[in-house]
Amino acid sequence: MFEITSIDKDVHDVGADDSELTRISEALDELANVDQSLAHVVDFKFFCGFSFAEIAAMSGESERTVQRRWENAWNWLHRSLGHSV
Repeated sequence: MFEITSIDKDVHDVGADDSELTRISEALDELANVDQSLAHVVDFKFFCGFSFAEIAAMSGESERTVQRRWENAWNWLHRSLGHSV
């Protein structure tokens, strides 16, 4: 469905400690097990910086569907990580 052909390897320190990054990584892995389409939207929006329109074009879905997936993923991750929305 999706394929990343390149990614910027220049990652800057964002001030998160290793345990927090591990928790986020585990939450994203769990989200992928629950709903792969939500995890894809997070990957493309947050990590790759694609717009909703770009993600919609790549996935063959409407932009509104992608926005709903983003909102669902965001809420799921906040609950999973113990943050209030």
